[in-house]
Amino acid sequence: MKRWNAEVIPLWFEVSLNRPIPQVTIWLQVVNYLSRDLTISRVAASYFHVNQGPPLESIPAPDYQVPSCQSRGVTCRRTLIESEIKVFRALPWSDGFTALLRVEMKATAGNKSITVDQLPPFNIRGYVSGLPSDPSVKQAQA
Repeated sequence: MKRWNAEVIPLWFEVSLNRPIPQVTIWLQVVNYLSRDLTISRVAASYFHVNQGPPLESIPAPDYQVPSCQSRGVTCRRTLIESEIKVFRALPWSDGFTALLRVEMKATAGNKSITVDQLPPFNIRGYVSGLPSDPSVKQAQA
């Protein structure tokens, strides 16, 4: 049986089109199975693709510290560029979306280097808020 040093578990995502600056946010849980603290120097969604939306790359999180034998919530976030916003706005409304997510993590625990490069991608559920096709948006505009 393979003993893991650390694990990254996808929780959910939100693509926010109705914010002043549209962004994508992905919530993860990082689990440290080691008896030493884990210092994360890089954790990022290296690939993220919602249904018929545009594929997104490099959605970073800040550096984190995960105490030994514990887990910590990690948030990856980045601003959407205009071409991505345009494609997302064209999506048909749904009360939930599914995306493919690939995660990379680089960390150290004492002198030990740890790399997590998740293949194949995860399936993750989430939301796209602010879609013009959302029935509640259409009702508010009427």
